[in-house]
Amino acid sequence: MKKFIVSVLAIAILVCLLGSCASVSGNPANFVTYEGNLMAADVRYERMVLAGESLGNVSVGANAYAGKYGLGVLYTNENDLSTQSVNVFARYYPLGKSFFAGIGLGYAEHFGRYGKDNYDIEMQGVTVVPELGWKIDIGEEGKFFIQPGLKVPFISGEMRYREKDKNGSFTWHGFNELHENSLSYRIYPYFGIGYAF
Repeated sequence: MKKFIVSVLAIAILVCLLGSCASVSGNPANFVTYEGNLMAADVRYERMVLAGESLGNVSVGANAYAGKYGLGVLYTNENDLSTQSVNVFARYYPLGKSFFAGIGLGYAEHFGRYGKDNYDIEMQGVTVVPELGWKIDIGEEGKFFIQPGLKVPFISGEMRYREKDKNGSFTWHGFNELHENSLSYRIYPYFGIGYAF
C-alpha cells in the first residue's frame, strides 16, 4: 500500500508539472480551491490544460481531503468518524469554464463506528471519486470564485475490525478476516471558494 501512496503522490506532482507547461492563451490557468462542509475540508490545485477548445475545456490536478464524508455508509448504522485521502483528478468543462464533471483516483483511509459504540471498522485502499460542480466568478472574471458541488467517493480495499468484549475493551482483528475486498461509498456535497491566477 505504501508503494501505491507514493505512486499517487508522484503522479500528482507530475500532473501539476506537466500542466504548468501547457499553454492557455490569455486566461487564468491555475486554480487553488478550499472545498468543504461542516465536517470536512478538501484543498485542491487545478491546472487548465486544454482551454478554448470547441469541444470544451479540460483540467488536471491534485487534492488532499480530511474529515468526515458524511452521508452514505458501509453499513446502515455506521457513524463516519474520519476519512483521509489524496487524489489526482481530471475535470471536463463542456460549456466553457463553469459547469464541470470530473473523476479522481487516489488512496484513502476510513474509520467508522457501528451500533452502540461496540464495533469499529478501519479500511484503507483505492478511491475513485466522480463529481459534478460549478465554478462561479465573484466580481472580476478569472479571480475569486465560489464552487458548489457534489462528489461520491468510492473506497475499495482491505478492512479490519474490532469488537468490544465483555470487559469493555476492544480487540482488533486483522485485515481480510471480515471481508477480503470491501467497498464503501460516500455522498459528499460541498461548497468551495478559490482563486484563479
